[in-house]
Amino acid sequence: MPSAKPFLDAYAAAKYAEAATDFGVYAYDAANLIIAGAAKVLPGADKVTAKARQDVVAFVQAADVKGASGAVAFDPFGDPKDKVLTLYRVSGGAWKAIKTEGSTP
Repeated sequence: MPSAKPFLDAYAAAKYAEAATDFGVYAYDAANLIIAGAAKVLPGADKVTAKARQDVVAFVQAADVKGASGAVAFDPFGDPKDKVLTLYRVSGGAWKAIKTEGSTP
């Protein structure tokens, strides 16, 4: 997906031993969203309270942003609004993606 290019370029430039996977882009977006929520909720705090945790969760649940994986937003059940599912098959001893469906950016 084109929105993942900056992430993938930065990942390649870091020269990690393992290649980036599909899940890396989603994990990157998830981490950035949690960090943004913490940055909003925790300035000046000297500890993370139960209320602060609830506020970070509320921030994430209300998110509607563009990330490396495309649109990042959640339905009332906490599932991504843009659902993408990939079916894999083991071929020659390795997992191979054989079909991807859903909404993609």
